[in-house]
Amino acid sequence: MDRTLFVGLFLWCTVAGTLVKMWPLDRLAARVFVPYLMWVSVVDMLSFSPIRRNSDRALAT
Repeated sequence: MDRTLFVGLFLWCTVAGTLVKMWPLDRLAARVFVPYLMWVSVVDMLSFSPIRRNSDRALAT
């Protein structure tokens, strides 16, 4: 697993965990985290795409 994916997954889990823990305390603050979680998801997908597309090249060398 590439380091970038590990960091992205860690960030996604951290943001999701913060959102879940914040929901009972302050729903408005938790709702602010929803777009951020969506953005982190998009960034993770964009980071994964080149790794997936080039995985056969990395194995060949």
